[in-house]
Amino acid sequence: MTDICTVINQNTYIMTYIKFLLILTLTFLSTLTKAQTTDTISETEGVDITVVVKNIRGETGKIIMGLYDSAENFEMRTNGQYATGTIENGQSTIVYHNVKPGTYAIKCYHDANDNNQIDLDGFIPSITY
Repeated sequence: MTDICTVINQNTYIMTYIKFLLILTLTFLSTLTKAQTTDTISETEGVDITVVVKNIRGETGKIIMGLYDSAENFEMRTNGQYATGTIENGQSTIVYHNVKPGTYAIKCYHDANDNNQIDLDGFIPSITY
């Protein structure tokens, strides 16, 4: 039987993860909007997108990130542009090159144990994020 403290703790992890993804997505979209308003970009040219993840707990492992061009791909984690970044001084920088204009979302996690997957405790990530 699960006690109420465990349920509250699991919900807190989920909400923290969702907030992190939302903030990262909004930051990315505002950067993309600025790039589109300051420079003229043709439909065939792409731009470089730099994503900086800050306040990472620990220096071990890596950051794994996916850039998605639709809500469906974001939810299903399919057809993304995937990249990994090293962690230095609590942050990681990943650059996507030649990204065509559009609306994108980013999903990332800290793979602290370098096993290339999100470790779950049931349906809750057991890794810090």
